[in-house]
Amino acid sequence: MAKKFKLSEKTCQLGNKFSSTGDGEGEAREDLVKFSLQGLMLTAKELDKILGEGAHDRLFEKAGSGALEPVFGEDVNELKLVHRYVDSTVTLTLDEETLTLPQAKIMGVVLQPQVGGMTWMGCDVEAPAIEGVDSIRKHASLRIAAQLAFG
Repeated sequence: MAKKFKLSEKTCQLGNKFSSTGDGEGEAREDLVKFSLQGLMLTAKELDKILGEGAHDRLFEKAGSGALEPVFGEDVNELKLVHRYVDSTVTLTLDEETLTLPQAKIMGVVLQPQVGGMTWMGCDVEAPAIEGVDSIRKHASLRIAAQLAFG
């Protein structure tokens, strides 16, 4: 079972795919919002929070130039995680407005180790629709700030 952890607020890009749908039937129907976040840059400590202690040291090595480089070279571009982090909280800062989405699911996490030791992260988010959720659509494809608490 994956542990709970939190990533500090980071600048990222809100994906251009956004959908608002319903799940369930009748009285139990729940409106959901789905969108993606891309370009969250993770530090060594944050990568270790996601993959486990020592993950950064296993994924990076010092090159001849002294810079940290992914150990896989160009053979492996990205790592896709299959785990769905349920009961998460996603907080988006959209211009002057802050939108907190509790009971979110963070899924489709993709990690791309970068030269220099940072790791690019992208993910999909699905959450119950709350008041103000339409502002996510207005900010599609724009740079925003996001804070993720993985459940």
